[in-house]
Amino acid sequence: LLILALTTTFASFDLLMSLDPHWYSTMFGFYYGTGALLAAFAAITLVIGMLQALGYLTRSVTVEHFHDLGKWLFAFVFFWGYIAFSQYMLIWYSNIPEESIWYSRRGANTGHGFVSGWSWVSLALLFGQLLIPFAGLMSKHMKRNYRVLMSWAAWVLVFHWLDMFWLVMPEMDFDPATSISRVHLGVVEILCLIGIGGVFLATFMKLLEKNALRPIKDPRLIESLAFQQPA
Repeated sequence: LLILALTTTFASFDLLMSLDPHWYSTMFGFYYGTGALLAAFAAITLVIGMLQALGYLTRSVTVEHFHDLGKWLFAFVFFWGYIAFSQYMLIWYSNIPEESIWYSRRGANTGHGFVSGWSWVSLALLFGQLLIPFAGLMSKHMKRNYRVLMSWAAWVLVFHWLDMFWLVMPEMDFDPATSISRVHLGVVEILCLIGIGGVFLATFMKLLEKNALRPIKDPRLIESLAFQQPA
C-alpha cells in the first residue's frame, strides 16, 4: 500500500501536474489517488455484478458484500469532494497567479469574463461526481440492491473519466491573453479511450480466465464468505 501510494502520487506529478510546469499543488497527489480509488471501487462493483449476472459468485458474494462496496463507494465520493474543495479553496483564497491560472483554464473562476465551456464541465463534476452520487448512495437500500449499486458505479466511472478529461485537456488550445481554454473533444480522444480501454479490458479478461474467482488460499476465506453487516 505504501508503494502504491508513492508511485501513484509521483505518477500524478509527472504525467498530469507537469502539463503546466508553473503550477503546483501539494494536494494534487491526494486528489488523483482519491479519484483512482473511487474508480477502483466502482469497477469492482461492476465486475462482480456482471459476474453474478453470468452465474458466477452467486453464493460467494451476497447482499452483505455489496452493502460494504456501497459504503466504500459512498465514502470515496465524499472524500474526493473534500479533497477537491480543499485544493480549490486554498488556491482561491491565496490568489497567487501561478496557482489560480490553473483553475482559470478550467473555468473554475469567479472573475468577470472567465466563463468558458470548461465552466460547465466544472459544474458537471461538482454535481455529477459529488452531490448527486452522494445523495444517491446515502440510502442503505441503494447499497443493498446490487443492480442499483451497479448503476451508480457506472455513473461514477463516467464522471471519473470526465474528471481526467478536465485535468488534461484544458492545457490544449490555451490562449495566454485571456487565460481561457477551449473545450476540445475530437476523434483522437475518443479513439484513445476505445483503444486503451480495449487493451485494458482484454488484459483483464485474460487474467480473469487464468485465475480463480475466489481467493481459495486465503486463510480468512470462510470468515469473509459468512460476512454479515453489524446490526
